[in-house]
Amino acid sequence: MPPARPADDAGLPERAAAYAGWHLYDRLIATAESHATLNPVARAAAGIGRTVLLDPAGAARTLGLATPTPNGSPR
Repeated sequence: MPPARPADDAGLPERAAAYAGWHLYDRLIATAESHATLNPVARAAAGIGRTVLLDPAGAARTLGLATPTPNGSPR
């Protein structure tokens, strides 16, 4: 009988955050293809996406996707 739940994937929260960050940045590219200027919401989303891409582990902790490390220090 297969296990009810697959083994935990330690890197999943970071990969999920990085994917979400890339998606926000990709939306900027798609919007820029159809508009000469970007509205403030598109620019803000791109900034958030960039921040998440630069530190996906920190973003995963901030978003609650990963458990915080003991004593609050980074990995």
